Amino acid sequence: MNEANVIVVLKSHHTRLKNFLGTFLRSCGKMSESVVHVSKKRRVTSATGGRSAPREPKTDAFGNDIPWEDDDEDGVEVDVDMSDLPESATALFLMASEELQSAGQGGDASEDEAVAQKLLEIALERFEKEQSAGAASATFLYHYASCLVTVGAHVLVADMINKAIALFRQAEAAGAEGEDAEDKGKSKGKGRAQNKEGDISTVTPADILGATALAFVEKARVAFIMGDDDDEDDDDDSADGASGGSKDTAGAKEDPEAIVVASLTKASEYHGRCVSGIGATDEKCDKQLAFSRALLEFANSDFDEQNRAMQLRPLDMAVAASEAAMHLQPNDRPSKAQFGACLMCKADVLRDTGDDKGELAALKQATDVLRSARGCDCVEDEAETLQLLGRGLIRLAQHGLESDENAEAHMGEAVERYKKALDLMPWNPKLAQLVKMLSGNDE
Repeated sequence: MNEANVIVVLKSHHTRLKNFLGTFLRSCGKMSESVVHVSKKRRVTSATGGRSAPREPKTDAFGNDIPWEDDDEDGVEVDVDMSDLPESATALFLMASEELQSAGQGGDASEDEAVAQKLLEIALERFEKEQSAGAASATFLYHYASCLVTVGAHVLVADMINKAIALFRQAEAAGAEGEDAEDKGKSKGKGRAQNKEGDISTVTPADILGATALAFVEKARVAFIMGDDDDEDDDDDSADGASGGSKDTAGAKEDPEAIVVASLTKASEYHGRCVSGIGATDEKCDKQLAFSRALLEFANSDFDEQNRAMQLRPLDMAVAASEAAMHLQPNDRPSKAQFGACLMCKADVLRDTGDDKGELAALKQATDVLRSARGCDCVEDEAETLQLLGRGLIRLAQHGLESDENAEAHMGEAVERYKKALDLMPWNPKLAQLVKMLSGNDE
């Protein structure tokens, strides 16, 4: 597979990409204090006001057409000064992560996002070149795989995720066999070490196992969305250690649902190995939350009524992981907020399946947890928690099994929660309209 031909086109996927990159960035440890600044330039038009010459259409490494982003007035085209970039592909990938995590802070968010996407494109090309030149350390393989699965999950190319899983497996083996001789002893201990570049933190075995689990969740999501038979996954199955599983014969097609089930089973296995090898409570909590977020993202995909049973599989796993995180750190607000979000999603599914009793129980538990999750330092996270709580309270008020008195109390509290969310995000017109509606046009 030749990643040099892959053009990263992730328009309209910013929120999910930002969350996914953040997961890997946190698992990598802290970068050096000296992060290279990336110079950015908007696309230059001609003196007559016309646009630059049209570019040739591109295809990815697997022959799929990938259109360039439309050069409309809202689009941003950036040129990255290559002299400003670090030579290491790993450093580029982590730079892209930080660029996207900080998008919009003191500048144009769309421009920052475009730069991050461009850095990902360049990083993939450099990863392939470095591997061809003999790079094979666990740290290198881990970051190469992380970059592949991040991009593959957003352009919905299963082959990229499959290769990422195989690379994670190689990274695990490289660490176990001591190919990272300089880092092996340190990475198996409590702390982290620096690699020979001196600026990228070495990954631990738990990082590799946790990232592999996330990759399998993405594999399941892509298989569900694309309905792909994923026939090239046979190589991946051998690489990802699917013990006891029968091999498909050459050319045989596998049902997408079977891929989802098998991938989530492997995800659970790798996640279990990940958290069982962690001693620190805060790190174990972080891994549980990352796993839960990825699963909830999948569970929020466009499942129809015929696929409710499949939807409950990742959702139940997400609930369990977030609940485990909450038990590890009972006062951790992000853990509570994630648990509440999972319960709200489960209430939605139970409502759609006609389980009124189950829906009511989930709503009550979700609103109780979300009340105690308030007080997040991040304004956006706090506002999101308040809105989710407000939605849960409205659902309780509307629920047929609730008394009229409780319904009125729930609606009153819901309005107050939405008002507080609006105080935190006064620039949100949809939220302002909702508050106005709920308040009976009472400002």
